[in-house]
Amino acid sequence: MRLGVLVRPLGGVQNAPRDVSGAETPSCNGDGLRTSHTSGGVTTNYTWDVASGLPVVLQDGTYTYVYGLDLISVTEEFPDKTTPPPAVQRYFFPDALGSTRALVNETDSGIETYGYDVFGQVREVEPAGAPLRSFLFTGEQYDAKARKQGLTGPFANPGFYYLRARFYDPTIGRFLTPDPLPGSAPIPQSLNRYPYVGNNPVNLTDPSGRVWETAGGCSASIHEAVSCFVGCFCDFGLGSIGNAIACGAVVAVVAYACGGCVAAYFTSGPAVAVPICLGCLSAASAVAELKVLPCLEQCGGGGST
Repeated sequence: MRLGVLVRPLGGVQNAPRDVSGAETPSCNGDGLRTSHTSGGVTTNYTWDVASGLPVVLQDGTYTYVYGLDLISVTEEFPDKTTPPPAVQRYFFPDALGSTRALVNETDSGIETYGYDVFGQVREVEPAGAPLRSFLFTGEQYDAKARKQGLTGPFANPGFYYLRARFYDPTIGRFLTPDPLPGSAPIPQSLNRYPYVGNNPVNLTDPSGRVWETAGGCSASIHEAVSCFVGCFCDFGLGSIGNAIACGAVVAVVAYACGGCVAAYFTSGPAVAVPICLGCLSAASAVAELKVLPCLEQCGGGGST
């Protein structure tokens, strides 16, 4: 499900890999989305829908894609042939992560099925010899033209996944370039800026190449931002025990002052409550200026991938 924040991979694809023929890096538009890729003298152009929650590919030359909440179908056309055969439409059947598990045509025949390891490398294809389609693990774009060399086995020299801001190598569970967003100390996994979704590919995805999402499509950065904020707010440079005591004291002072304001109003009247309420406002304002606003600024960008 394409929910969550729109994250545009500014600056283009970072250090995009070359394919086996030594093709140059892809061409990107001003938002960093790949608009074309040349391999072996053949150029593939990509048409994007940038009005969705996250930009998605509508066409890549031979194939046209249809979306609802997720990718629904692909239609294969043959515009370059003098007598093109009829267009073939196939429907995607995803699993809970959004990975393509089966492709079925309109007549419920010609079924293709796929299996993956935990980090997304294709391990099974039925029928044997069926082509690897353009959208596979987590429903993201698989680039067979940008290949990794030196592997052996039935799926040797696999391609990479294009996750908008970065390319991802499923054979090692790592991105080819570091996350453009800094890590956060309360989330130790984010401090290493190469691993895919903090080494938790069973529950998380990263369609933007920058921000983790839960399998249901909600931005995992919400949870990370909360952890980041708590860690920032309670950081007084006093060590773990000292920070805990200082953090508790600050919260207690503000809560006591503001609680006393309310209690005084109902028990002793406005004349007594006003000075206490002013103290509450002063304490809350100081905490907001010294801790809340800086921590919101630091953690507002969410977690790192």
